[in-house]
Amino acid sequence: MKVAWDTSVLFYLFSDQDSAKREIVRRLWAETCERFLPYQVLQELLYVLMRKTGLKLEELKELTKALEAEAEIGAIEGIWPTFFDLLTTKEFQFWDAFVVAESLLAGAQVLFSEDMQDGRKIGSLTIRNPF
Repeated sequence: MKVAWDTSVLFYLFSDQDSAKREIVRRLWAETCERFLPYQVLQELLYVLMRKTGLKLEELKELTKALEAEAEIGAIEGIWPTFFDLLTTKEFQFWDAFVVAESLLAGAQVLFSEDMQDGRKIGSLTIRNPF
């Protein structure tokens, strides 16, 4: 099963802010065979880690290489019709619509997110809050 990850969840994989959430995310990451990171998520993650944890550019480069080795990274062609549909008919917030659209087009069945509605289904994708 392909699983997509939102920044709100993936952040805990690298943060010491909440050890209980970190352990949940580490377990889920290890159990997931097909991982998908929407491009928007990778951008947000790098920015948040730089600001909140003080990681330097060289460390962010290494982290990006490691994530690329462990997950499929988005940048999906043809995202725009799905993106605008999610904004207009499904009432997603602007940036969330990018994450959901990429996850749908990548064929993910689950999107782990702390910020979106747990259990919501959009086509074949189900949003899950792992906490």
